[in-house]
Amino acid sequence: VAPAPAATSPAAAPAAPAASKGESLAELEARLEAAESEEAPEPCRPHSRDDFLRRVHSFSNARLWFAKPAALSPPQCARHGWRLGAAADTLVCRVCLAEFKCPTSLDDPAALSAAEGLLRTAHQPLCAWLSNPSPESFGSLLLPARFGAAPSLAEGAARALESLRARHAALLRLPSLPALADGLSPALDEAAAAAGLAGGGSALLAALSSRLRDSSDGAAEAEAGGGSSEAQRHEAALKLALLGWRPGAALPQPGAAAGGSGQGAE
Repeated sequence: VAPAPAATSPAAAPAAPAASKGESLAELEARLEAAESEEAPEPCRPHSRDDFLRRVHSFSNARLWFAKPAALSPPQCARHGWRLGAAADTLVCRVCLAEFKCPTSLDDPAALSAAEGLLRTAHQPLCAWLSNPSPESFGSLLLPARFGAAPSLAEGAARALESLRARHAALLRLPSLPALADGLSPALDEAAAAAGLAGGGSALLAALSSRLRDSSDGAAEAEAGGGSSEAQRHEAALKLALLGWRPGAALPQPGAAAGGSGQGAE
């Protein structure tokens, strides 16, 4: 009779590395991160914000990635699939298991440009991160304001349009508006180019004016259609609103009545 097979116990999880004598907590955390990086490769999910934040969190030991320029900031590295490695100035990819050693001196613009390029090209030849980084918006800092949690892209656009509409309508209620310098035109042209509009600042103002008319039941159209002076006033209010200006309490004027009040743009 063959002996009964010995009872098998489930595979035990690998023991966490024990802290060596004199090792700091930060160094132990770095070794634990390195031990995790030796696990099975993770999938490439560039549009997963949770994955992106986990990669950014791996840079919590600032001594291992110290004083890097903005082009090599933790969010930019995480966008291209990199995590902080166990050694100083070292990045690792848990998809293709590639490593990237950053030069310690980046004062030379050529060295910085080369290091920035390696963020995209240092992966293994068949790694999905080579041509598929996370969106640039992931690297933007969105702070919750008076609305509470940071809005989604669609909510943010709607709120921005609503704020612009409120500022524009309030400015049109002022008895007069300040004259604007001609130097504003290049800034509007740059904003139009960033928005993908080919007609420059005038195209940007026309598009915004159209959006305001679409959502204000014709009130803005009535204001703009009252004549050339009203059209100029409407355009001035739109430019001021676009720059963030809104009416505010005016300073007391000499000789004004005690109970009088006025408003100006602020």
